[in-house]
Amino acid sequence: MAAVAGAVVGAMRALAGRPGPPTALSTEEKRQIRAGVKAQMKRRKYKLLLAKYDADKSGKLSKGEMMKLLTDLETATPGGHPPTDEELDWIFKFADTGGSWLGFSDGEISCAELEAAVVAYLTYIDNRDLLDTTFDQFDTNETGQLAPSELKDYLTALNGGEVVTDEEVAWVLGMADVTKTGTLCKPETMMATLEWFNYVETGHKTRPSQRKECCLVM
Repeated sequence: MAAVAGAVVGAMRALAGRPGPPTALSTEEKRQIRAGVKAQMKRRKYKLLLAKYDADKSGKLSKGEMMKLLTDLETATPGGHPPTDEELDWIFKFADTGGSWLGFSDGEISCAELEAAVVAYLTYIDNRDLLDTTFDQFDTNETGQLAPSELKDYLTALNGGEVVTDEEVAWVLGMADVTKTGTLCKPETMMATLEWFNYVETGHKTRPSQRKECCLVM
């Protein structure tokens, strides 16, 4: 409620500062106020979520604390299903990008990083069963990873059988391979799938700095 009140007060102050008699808010001003209120409510939601799992009161979530949070997000099985080490590592590589003062990973998830982590993991578990089946079809080497050649076959299948270019494969690999192995694990393959469909729909290749944005709009 404080966030909503703050937005309303801000709008009233903006009106009060206008010369002449008060006038109605423009459509753009209304849109900005609604967006501001929505953003403030979302920040509060993730602050409360972080506080719930921040056992050591550090203001950030360690891997152990994130393990508990992600386990509780898994509602398909009684008591939750803990993420594998690979899945947990992927979440940290994906979301933990701005924790230190230099902007690099600090091994913890901050409130600003929590939304990307939660949305990415929920997207992954919602599609995990289908991904398991599809992934195994293209993991011909049975390594648990998609090599570039296997990724090309996978993207070609997504593309309706039309062969994708090596340049497109390299771009998707660069976007999805957050663990920097040169191959894609299952969670990274899910991200590659999102990136590919976004590319097909918009004709625009996102940059690594936009990786989280692609996930959040899906």
